[in-house]
Amino acid sequence: MSVSRQEHERLEERLARAEKAVMMQAGQIQELQAQVDALLLAPARAAPVVPSATFRERSRTPAPAYSLAMPIPAATPAVQPVASVFARTRPAPARRTGFDVVLTPEQFAEQNGLDEKCLEALLGQAPEVQDLVISQGPAEGRNPSAMVMGRIAKAMRESGSDMQQQVETFIAENLLDEKCAEALRSQTPECQVAVLNQGPASGRNASAMVMGRIAKFQRGGA
Repeated sequence: MSVSRQEHERLEERLARAEKAVMMQAGQIQELQAQVDALLLAPARAAPVVPSATFRERSRTPAPAYSLAMPIPAATPAVQPVASVFARTRPAPARRTGFDVVLTPEQFAEQNGLDEKCLEALLGQAPEVQDLVISQGPAEGRNPSAMVMGRIAKAMRESGSDMQQQVETFIAENLLDEKCAEALRSQTPECQVAVLNQGPASGRNASAMVMGRIAKFQRGGA
Protein backbone atom coordinates (compact mmCIF):
# COMPACT_ATOMS: atom_id res chain seq x y z
CA MET A 1 0.00 0.00 0.00
CA SER A 2 1.60 3.25 -1.12
CA VAL A 3 1.45 6.32 1.08
CA SER A 4 1.55 9.79 -0.39
CA ARG A 5 4.08 12.33 0.76
CA GLN A 6 1.32 14.48 2.25
CA GLU A 7 -0.02 11.58 4.27
CA HIS A 8 3.46 10.71 5.46
CA GLU A 9 4.08 14.30 6.58
CA ARG A 10 0.73 14.42 8.39
CA LEU A 11 1.53 11.19 10.20
CA GLU A 12 4.93 12.53 11.23
CA GLU A 13 3.31 15.74 12.48
CA ARG A 14 0.72 13.81 14.52
CA LEU A 15 3.46 11.60 15.95
CA ALA A 16 5.47 14.65 17.00
CA ARG A 17 2.44 16.16 18.73
CA ALA A 18 1.70 12.89 20.49
CA GLU A 19 5.31 12.67 21.72
CA LYS A 20 5.08 16.25 22.95
CA ALA A 21 1.87 15.44 24.83
CA VAL A 22 3.51 12.43 26.48
CA MET A 23 6.47 14.57 27.58
CA MET A 24 4.14 17.18 29.04
CA GLN A 25 2.24 14.50 30.95
CA ALA A 26 5.49 13.07 32.30
CA GLY A 27 6.55 16.53 33.48
CA GLN A 28 3.24 17.09 35.26
CA ILE A 29 3.48 13.68 36.95
CA GLN A 30 7.00 14.49 38.19
CA GLU A 31 5.84 17.85 39.52
CA LEU A 32 2.91 16.29 41.42
CA GLN A 33 5.17 13.54 42.81
CA ALA A 34 7.62 16.17 44.08
CA GLN A 35 4.77 17.98 45.86
CA VAL A 36 3.58 14.75 47.47
CA ASP A 37 7.12 13.87 48.61
CA ALA A 38 7.56 17.34 50.11
CA LEU A 39 4.30 17.04 52.07
CA LEU A 40 5.19 13.56 53.36
CA LEU A 41 8.58 14.80 54.60
CA ALA A 42 7.09 17.79 56.43
CA PRO A 43 6.29 15.95 59.74
CA ALA A 44 9.88 14.74 60.08
CA ARG A 45 11.20 18.28 59.88
CA ALA A 46 8.86 19.66 62.56
CA ALA A 47 10.42 20.51 65.90
CA PRO A 48 9.61 17.87 68.57
CA VAL A 49 7.38 18.88 71.42
CA VAL A 50 9.27 19.06 74.74
CA PRO A 51 7.25 17.53 77.59
CA SER A 52 6.29 19.88 80.38
CA ALA A 53 8.19 17.73 82.89
CA THR A 54 11.48 18.73 81.29
CA PHE A 55 10.91 22.36 82.05
CA ARG A 56 10.00 21.51 85.65
CA GLU A 57 13.23 19.55 86.18
CA ARG A 58 15.40 22.38 84.89
CA SER A 59 13.60 25.02 86.92
CA ARG A 60 15.05 26.07 90.24
CA THR A 61 11.59 26.59 91.69
CA PRO A 62 10.31 23.39 93.30
CA ALA A 63 7.08 21.97 92.05
CA PRO A 64 4.11 22.99 94.21
CA ALA A 65 2.90 20.37 96.66
CA TYR A 66 -0.81 19.77 96.59
CA SER A 67 -2.74 18.78 99.66
CA LEU A 68 -5.90 16.74 99.64
CA ALA A 69 -7.87 19.93 100.07
CA MET A 70 -6.36 21.58 97.06
CA PRO A 71 -7.92 20.80 93.66
CA ILE A 72 -5.45 19.19 91.31
CA PRO A 73 -5.46 20.94 87.94
CA ALA A 74 -6.55 18.89 84.98
CA ALA A 75 -3.80 17.61 82.76
CA THR A 76 -3.12 19.83 79.80
CA PRO A 77 -3.46 17.97 76.48
CA ALA A 78 -0.18 17.46 74.73
CA VAL A 79 0.39 19.92 71.94
CA GLN A 80 0.82 18.16 68.63
CA PRO A 81 3.20 19.43 65.98
CA VAL A 82 1.40 21.49 63.37
CA ALA A 83 3.05 19.48 60.63
CA SER A 84 1.65 16.22 62.05
CA VAL A 85 -1.88 17.58 62.13
CA PHE A 86 -1.49 18.85 58.59
CA ALA A 87 -0.13 15.50 57.44
CA ARG A 88 -3.27 13.74 58.69
CA THR A 89 -5.81 16.25 57.45
CA ARG A 90 -4.27 17.50 54.21
CA PRO A 91 -6.58 16.88 51.24
CA ALA A 92 -5.54 15.23 48.01
CA PRO A 93 -3.83 17.60 45.54
CA ALA A 94 -6.51 19.83 44.04
CA ARG A 95 -7.15 19.57 40.33
CA ARG A 96 -7.20 23.00 38.79
CA THR A 97 -10.00 23.82 36.41
CA GLY A 98 -10.75 26.82 34.27
CA PHE A 99 -8.45 29.02 32.30
CA ASP A 100 -5.27 28.61 34.38
CA VAL A 101 -4.86 24.89 33.67
CA VAL A 102 -2.70 23.51 30.91
CA LEU A 103 -4.16 20.26 29.54
CA THR A 104 -3.07 18.06 26.69
CA PRO A 105 -5.72 17.24 24.08
CA GLU A 106 -5.90 13.69 25.49
CA GLN A 107 -6.52 14.97 29.04
CA PHE A 108 -9.11 17.46 27.79
CA ALA A 109 -10.93 14.72 25.87
CA GLU A 110 -10.95 12.40 28.89
CA GLN A 111 -12.30 15.06 31.26
CA ASN A 112 -15.09 16.04 28.87
CA GLY A 113 -15.99 12.58 27.56
CA LEU A 114 -15.20 13.38 23.93
CA ASP A 115 -15.60 10.64 21.34
CA GLU A 116 -12.68 9.27 19.35
CA LYS A 117 -13.42 11.24 16.19
CA CYS A 118 -13.56 14.52 18.09
CA LEU A 119 -10.22 13.74 19.76
CA GLU A 120 -8.67 12.94 16.38
CA ALA A 121 -10.00 16.24 15.04
CA LEU A 122 -8.43 18.12 17.95
CA LEU A 123 -5.11 16.29 17.60
CA GLY A 124 -5.05 17.14 13.91
CA GLN A 125 -5.07 20.88 14.56
CA ALA A 126 -2.18 23.29 14.93
CA PRO A 127 -1.01 23.94 18.52
CA GLU A 128 -2.51 27.44 18.53
CA VAL A 129 -5.91 26.03 17.55
CA GLN A 130 -5.68 23.40 20.29
CA ASP A 131 -4.85 26.11 22.84
CA LEU A 132 -7.85 28.21 21.79
CA VAL A 133 -10.19 25.23 22.10
CA ILE A 134 -8.91 23.97 25.47
CA SER A 135 -8.63 27.45 27.04
CA GLN A 136 -12.42 27.88 26.77
CA GLY A 137 -12.86 25.43 29.63
CA PRO A 138 -15.12 22.38 30.03
CA ALA A 139 -17.50 21.47 27.22
CA GLU A 140 -20.78 21.41 29.13
CA GLY A 141 -23.94 20.29 27.38
CA ARG A 142 -25.76 17.29 25.97
CA ASN A 143 -23.19 16.73 23.21
CA PRO A 144 -19.69 17.81 24.31
CA SER A 145 -18.10 16.39 21.15
CA ALA A 146 -20.28 18.52 18.87
CA MET A 147 -19.53 21.57 21.03
CA VAL A 148 -15.79 21.00 20.76
CA MET A 149 -16.04 20.50 16.99
CA GLY A 150 -17.68 23.92 16.83
CA ARG A 151 -14.87 25.39 18.92
CA ILE A 152 -12.31 23.88 16.55
CA ALA A 153 -13.93 25.47 13.52
CA LYS A 154 -14.18 28.84 15.26
CA ALA A 155 -10.61 28.64 16.52
CA MET A 156 -9.37 27.86 13.03
CA ARG A 157 -11.00 31.04 11.76
CA GLU A 158 -9.67 33.14 14.63
CA SER A 159 -6.14 31.76 14.36
CA GLY A 160 -5.97 32.49 10.65
CA SER A 161 -5.98 28.85 9.52
CA ASP A 162 -7.02 28.64 5.86
CA MET A 163 -9.87 26.15 6.05
CA GLN A 164 -10.88 26.61 2.43
CA GLN A 165 -7.38 25.76 1.28
CA GLN A 166 -7.49 22.56 3.33
CA VAL A 167 -10.84 21.70 1.76
CA GLU A 168 -9.47 22.21 -1.75
CA THR A 169 -6.45 20.06 -0.96
CA PHE A 170 -8.72 17.32 0.37
CA ILE A 171 -10.87 17.48 -2.78
CA ALA A 172 -7.83 17.18 -5.03
CA GLU A 173 -6.13 14.40 -3.07
CA ASN A 174 -9.27 12.26 -2.96
CA LEU A 175 -10.33 12.98 -6.58
CA LEU A 176 -13.85 14.00 -5.56
CA ASP A 177 -16.35 14.66 -8.34
CA GLU A 178 -17.75 18.15 -8.89
CA LYS A 179 -21.05 17.49 -7.13
CA CYS A 180 -19.34 16.22 -4.00
CA ALA A 181 -16.74 19.00 -4.11
CA GLU A 182 -19.42 21.70 -4.25
CA ALA A 183 -21.34 20.02 -1.45
CA LEU A 184 -18.24 20.02 0.76
CA ARG A 185 -17.39 23.63 -0.09
CA SER A 186 -20.89 24.77 0.90
CA GLN A 187 -20.84 23.18 4.36
CA THR A 188 -20.19 24.97 7.63
CA PRO A 189 -16.62 24.99 8.96
CA GLU A 190 -17.76 22.59 11.71
CA CYS A 191 -18.92 20.07 9.11
CA GLN A 192 -15.79 20.53 7.01
CA VAL A 193 -13.58 19.88 10.04
CA ALA A 194 -15.56 16.74 10.87
CA VAL A 195 -15.24 15.43 7.30
CA LEU A 196 -11.55 16.19 6.83
CA ASN A 197 -10.46 14.81 10.18
CA GLN A 198 -11.85 11.37 9.36
CA GLY A 199 -8.89 11.02 7.03
CA PRO A 200 -8.64 10.14 3.34
CA ALA A 201 -11.75 8.80 1.61
CA SER A 202 -10.37 5.41 0.64
CA GLY A 203 -12.50 3.05 -1.40
CA ARG A 204 -13.99 2.58 -4.83
CA ASN A 205 -16.22 5.66 -4.59
CA ALA A 206 -14.54 8.39 -2.57
CA SER A 207 -17.21 10.94 -3.48
CA ALA A 208 -20.01 8.74 -2.12
CA MET A 209 -18.04 8.20 1.08
CA VAL A 210 -17.57 11.94 1.61
CA MET A 211 -21.26 12.60 0.92
CA GLY A 212 -22.02 10.00 3.58
CA ARG A 213 -19.78 11.82 6.06
CA ILE A 214 -21.57 15.08 5.35
CA ALA A 215 -24.99 13.46 5.80
CA LYS A 216 -23.90 11.84 9.06
CA PHE A 217 -22.69 15.17 10.43
CA GLN A 218 -25.97 16.85 9.49
CA ARG A 219 -27.86 14.12 11.36
CA GLY A 220 -25.77 14.88 14.42
CA GLY A 221 -23.64 11.77 14.29
CA ALA A 222 -20.22 13.39 13.82
